[in-house]
Amino acid sequence: MVRRLKEMYETIEDMNLNLEKQVEDRTIHLQQSLPGAGEIADDLSLMCVDYR
Repeated sequence: MVRRLKEMYETIEDMNLNLEKQVEDRTIHLQQSLPGAGEIADDLSLMCVDYR
């Protein structure tokens, strides 16, 4: 059971890192595409939950 919980935690951690990378990539894209959109993207990135 402990092993399964550890696997689940690692999966969630990997998913969180993937989401953080996606938000970062989209933030950069928005900053390059739309003036002022970077602030909106920064606000959205604050909504990401950090499980670490």
